[in-house]
Amino acid sequence: KITPDFWFIGIAAGSILTFFLSFYQVFFLHDARAQGNSISPVPYGQACAIFMAICLSGIFQKNMKFSWKIFLFTGAICALFSLLLSGTRGAWIYIPFIMVIISLAFIKEYGNMKYALPLIVFLVLSISSLQLSKNFDFASRMSQITLDIKRYQEDNHSGTSIGSRFLMWSFALDLIEKKPVFGWGETGYGAETIRAIKDGRGDSQFQSQPHNEFLNFAAKFGIPGIMILIMVYMMPIHIARKRKEELIQHGQYGLYLSTMLIPIGYLLFGLSDSTIIYSEAIIIYFYFLTFLTAWMDGAIPFASPKQ
Repeated sequence: KITPDFWFIGIAAGSILTFFLSFYQVFFLHDARAQGNSISPVPYGQACAIFMAICLSGIFQKNMKFSWKIFLFTGAICALFSLLLSGTRGAWIYIPFIMVIISLAFIKEYGNMKYALPLIVFLVLSISSLQLSKNFDFASRMSQITLDIKRYQEDNHSGTSIGSRFLMWSFALDLIEKKPVFGWGETGYGAETIRAIKDGRGDSQFQSQPHNEFLNFAAKFGIPGIMILIMVYMMPIHIARKRKEELIQHGQYGLYLSTMLIPIGYLLFGLSDSTIIYSEAIIIYFYFLTFLTAWMDGAIPFASPKQ
């Protein structure tokens, strides 16, 4: 029988194993970026970010033994390292949101911010120590963003990751303006992409999606598509807020935080990529949230792991 506490512990165990895989790929195989067995480092980094959020949320499970909470914290640190080693800048922006929400949760749960300070200090020290490694390029990846934006502003240069996104976003906005109600569909969007490249309005880095979840749904599926996307993100948050007090009474505050943080994470990821199309995102988002909402609705009973 799967229970919330067992689920949290399982995520932490997976996060620790993921760290070893990421460490091996970057420091032994000398891969530029960790990506597990994914087709790209991007969905891998996004998954690691979600694992980090889940592990930190699990610390607030009231009936969980302290030793398990230490295990969850270890899993969160491992997930953070894997995220940074993946080089997925679009997922890095999730880290401050996690820290703010978790810090507020510490204040609510314990009435004092001092309990959150060791967590924040440890995370800062962990990132700093990792930055000292010659195999890790956190600073260069961040500085590259500023350089790419400057090059795009100066000469409309789209031959970079950031420049290509700006061009794809502009292209998607043009399509939305032409067909705002029902969109172009997958086939129509693809045909317009090919036409734009031939006409010189696009470049070879144009893909089947504009690297923005909201522009992707709006351009392809119009107003109905964007409304469905918003519902997909907002429904779990609505359910969690509705059940918040009941969950806290049952000692399931971690369950509430997880259900809030997962949609927030994928909403943020969607600002720089179309994440829902990845199989990893489909599995994590819908599979995890199915379990979480089932626990909240009482379809699966609460219980704590026994040693």
